[in-house]
Amino acid sequence: MTSLGHAIVLDDVVVNCSGGSACKSVVDKFVSLKGKNISTKELYRKIDFELNNSVYQSFYFNQTGQNLNIHVVLKEKIADIVYKGEDKFLLRRVMEEIPLKKGSYFSQKEFEKVLAKIRNQYFDNNDALLNYRTTSGPEGLDIHIIFSSKGLKKISSFSVEGLKGSLSANVDSILEELINNTWETNAIRRKIEEVETFLDELGYWEAKVSHTVSDSKDRVALKFSISLGKRYAFQFQNTTYFDHYKLTREMKKLVKNQNVRLTEDLIIQKISDLYKDKGVFYTDVSVRKARGVDSLSPYEVNFINVKEGQRVVLSEVVFSGNREIPTEDLESVYRKYSSTLLSRGYLDIKALETVTTKVREHYISKGFVFSSIEDPIIIFGENGRESFVTFKITESSKYLVSRINIKGIREKSLREKVYQALKSKVGQEFNVTIVDEDLKTALEVVRNEGYYFAAYAEKNPKKIIQVSNASKSININLSFNLGRKSFLGDLIVTGNLETKDIVVKREIRLDKGKLITPKLMNEYVGRLRTLGLFARVDITPFLGNKINENSSYLNFIIKVKEKNFNKAEIAPGFRTDLGYKISSSVSFNNIAGMNRSLVAKIQTNLRNSYSYLDDRRRRDENDRLEWLAQVKYIEPYLFGTSVEWDFGVKYQRKRYSGFDADILSISPSLSKQLTDKITASLEYEYDVIRQYDATQEEDDDRFKIGSITPSMTFDFRDDPTAPTKGAWFNLSWEFANPYFASQDDDDLSINYNRAIARNYFYFPVGKIVLASSLTLGMEKNFARDGLFDSDGNAVLDSDGEQKTRGFIPSLKVFRLSGRDLLRGFSDDESNVLIDGTDVSDIIVRNTAYLVNFKLEPRYYLSDNSVIALFFDAGRVFNDSVRFFDLKTSAGLSFKVLTPVGSLDFDYGVKLHRERFDNGSRESFGRFHLSIGQF
Repeated sequence: MTSLGHAIVLDDVVVNCSGGSACKSVVDKFVSLKGKNISTKELYRKIDFELNNSVYQSFYFNQTGQNLNIHVVLKEKIADIVYKGEDKFLLRRVMEEIPLKKGSYFSQKEFEKVLAKIRNQYFDNNDALLNYRTTSGPEGLDIHIIFSSKGLKKISSFSVEGLKGSLSANVDSILEELINNTWETNAIRRKIEEVETFLDELGYWEAKVSHTVSDSKDRVALKFSISLGKRYAFQFQNTTYFDHYKLTREMKKLVKNQNVRLTEDLIIQKISDLYKDKGVFYTDVSVRKARGVDSLSPYEVNFINVKEGQRVVLSEVVFSGNREIPTEDLESVYRKYSSTLLSRGYLDIKALETVTTKVREHYISKGFVFSSIEDPIIIFGENGRESFVTFKITESSKYLVSRINIKGIREKSLREKVYQALKSKVGQEFNVTIVDEDLKTALEVVRNEGYYFAAYAEKNPKKIIQVSNASKSININLSFNLGRKSFLGDLIVTGNLETKDIVVKREIRLDKGKLITPKLMNEYVGRLRTLGLFARVDITPFLGNKINENSSYLNFIIKVKEKNFNKAEIAPGFRTDLGYKISSSVSFNNIAGMNRSLVAKIQTNLRNSYSYLDDRRRRDENDRLEWLAQVKYIEPYLFGTSVEWDFGVKYQRKRYSGFDADILSISPSLSKQLTDKITASLEYEYDVIRQYDATQEEDDDRFKIGSITPSMTFDFRDDPTAPTKGAWFNLSWEFANPYFASQDDDDLSINYNRAIARNYFYFPVGKIVLASSLTLGMEKNFARDGLFDSDGNAVLDSDGEQKTRGFIPSLKVFRLSGRDLLRGFSDDESNVLIDGTDVSDIIVRNTAYLVNFKLEPRYYLSDNSVIALFFDAGRVFNDSVRFFDLKTSAGLSFKVLTPVGSLDFDYGVKLHRERFDNGSRESFGRFHLSIGQF
């Protein structure tokens, strides 16, 4: 008999597989074991892991000596599902209950379990009423699910006890929808909830609804019993701090949550407490009960008269008993955690409770582990209008960290890493508030060294934190059970019906046998989610075969749930910059299951204002439609490499200040992530531009621009979607000249460079994240030879300057828009030079510049929402930069965080409104809605 731990070399591996084309990968997987040295235990572990794959219908193997024989039958894929049945209610229910999808693997055993459950719930366990048949075809398995309503129990009647009159009629109208429907427990439960909600709205807060069932062969009669209890109504008088609905809700909570009758004393106590929580004392509440009757039933009316009290001045706050910690420190804690009322000098009991907790935490954080901070003592003055608060403190001795013992880790360098990561340090005050954080941090450090399943060998808090009262010292003991180091083994992907396994596996970006850590797997899951293919991603690790005594392979099951890949949309609307618009797009995502995508978009818009045009074009008042037609194809892994290839074609008609333009753009690009922090890209763009209806002669022309733009991106943020610290840098440099197919005629040559540096910085300051952005751009024309006529005279433009052989086309001149938006300004307001000229109305023959600075203190309301103040400064310049002449604005921003960027709702106010020649001024501010990149 072969020992489980005894290793042998497999001379032959034979795999017999039934299941079509999918067999090849299964055969290859096991044939690869041939010639390998493997123990029986390791073989069992590999097969056990492989059986987690949902593709297997049956799996049998036997090992004879050095020969391994495997017999497998693969499940069939579902090609089509057809439901046949007359009862629409049942059809909907059966379709909801049966978890089959086209493209998934069919498991007869699991399917039979589901059918048994449905038969029990709807078909009285009658197999004849719900059955199925399957047929195999070239595309897979066709499943026909047939059900009959013959013999099914239908609800024939119902009766209601405990009601009368119009109330009974109203409840009957709710329940009568059950008649002639198939008897189903969930439907009855939903109707009972509907009745309870109806009664609750009428004031029957104590109402209870129950039901019983009596049935014959195929008919069901329902009997509902309703106990109404007392009916309540309220009338509040002289309340200014609370509205009627708030107070009524509080009364309802008392009745429904505590199952009590509302006595006068209970009402008075509750309302008084509500006012005290608002910082209002000495509120006088009187209750007068009366009985009323309407068409439904009698009810109890509570007339509540409130004589609202007053705010109580907090004259003095005293800290008593503190010796080691200065009063100034405690007063600082008090100010930091004071409520609005406390900070304004009024008594707020609830806020004082919070302050007490924070004072306790402050003492604990300074090593005074056993200090006592009592609840604040509140003394009211004789007139009741002022109060005095005393925090009574009993200080204990200060405890210092004497030793930090790290056990179970042999590597000295790893022990040092753990120690350096801890906030607790030897010789410092023991801060119990950071112990949990330290324990978590230490474990993360160890696991991210490859000990994936590392855990604490000792979890008893009293043994982790050892207190010596004699020496007033603390020993922190961290004892680890490391296990073996983990290296990436096999991946099994399940739940993907259309997406190929390779799409999921390639995102791990790690070769088999490389060190694997929780951090790497979390980043991997993050990349899978940002693909936009999956609604859910879950990973489960399984210990694989042993490499040596200290390390093992770690296998993973990747379970995904796919989204709907293809979509079409039509979006009519209005935008402040585009006017009335309508757009339509069609997206084909995950083409051939390889995450390739093709997007086609058409958009047209009509502006509702001429303010963005220059004076001449504004006077003409020509209404012209703008439009855009665009097709973009994305291949995320070109030729199987990690290079992403984008190819876009765009044709648009767009109106600018001094001209209209038709633009055809073709732009292929390549990008590659070099490391987890660095990405490089290379884009070629070819534009054919026809400008017309131009105010300046130079703008009434045709251009061909061919350019190549290399760029580098460095991402050091802690989280790309919600950064709280770190930095992001991008440098792009566009080269446009005849070598790249730009125009090169006798009278016009396109030859310029355009460099843009974008820099984002994030600094955590307490609960605030200080985000800043600095964008600098420079572009320079190199075709600067002067033009002369046949007589040798300089050819002059409309400004009296000599024309040059080339210039930077207006479409390529810097503008503050898109990600460089200057909030609070419209495009025509932000893109003007210092002399008031729109940048579109000049000819850039030498250099142009862009400066844009943003500063945002951000507060994260949740994981996906942010509120922020902002300050923006920026401007475009011609020939020279003047940093003290930037346009500035400030405002408020609300951001909804999404995987593709933040959805920003911004309102900005201009800090300096410039005057125009006609005496008018710029607008006060502006609202913006955009997808943010910062």
